[in-house]
Amino acid sequence: DREVEKIFSEDKGIASFEISTLQYLAISYGDARYICGQNYETTDKKVNEKVTNISALNQLNDVTKKAIKYISLENNCIESIEALKEFSNVYLLKVRINKLVSLSGIENMNNLTYLIADNNMLGANNDDKDKMNIEKDSLSSISKVDISNNDIKRYVFTSNMPNLYSVDLSYNENLVWCNYLKPCNNITKLNLEGCKNLNEIAVENIKEIFNNCTDKRIDSKYTLCLLDDNISSIDLTGLEIEKE
Repeated sequence: DREVEKIFSEDKGIASFEISTLQYLAISYGDARYICGQNYETTDKKVNEKVTNISALNQLNDVTKKAIKYISLENNCIESIEALKEFSNVYLLKVRINKLVSLSGIENMNNLTYLIADNNMLGANNDDKDKMNIEKDSLSSISKVDISNNDIKRYVFTSNMPNLYSVDLSYNENLVWCNYLKPCNNITKLNLEGCKNLNEIAVENIKEIFNNCTDKRIDSKYTLCLLDDNISSIDLTGLEIEKE
């Protein structure tokens, strides 16, 4: 944290400079080939010193903030990204493997296309869905969202996301409602695997979206909820069917 504060300070760092050519900003650990790309490496290597506070980023000059398009903060212990609220031209944001309970700070990223925030604490002790900040109209540019392995109970995706094609909500074990996906007609990749407490009516409401996906995953217990007139085969593996 001291190093981050030093680098982004006005007296000893770069905060006072107008760096209009700075497009990539990474405070993370990993292979440089993956740091600012939408793909990522899987690693179980441990890092002893991790960043917990990025508030110093708010000290950057406005010109520099607007120039940055790719931000990677993955594999740290960051609890808040509120300091990013003036980074309005971000195209890709990677905040995976942190301790975020909210995505507050991204609501002004009008060009945000890729949001990768898996393996956090999103939704933990948080009943206010608005704090998640992904249902804001200003985020209509989003194409891909990965918020897997969090603690989300409900999440809102609206018809104001016409470019949304990939959604990963897997292993949010407390997720109940998914019917908010219904207006998102362009989704081709949908992962709900490991979401063990989905409301069956909500699943049925998105069956057209799910069945039209070319890449889709969901636990077999919801198979019957997804039946429609176009189904030609049914996999009942693992299902327990009770005789009435």
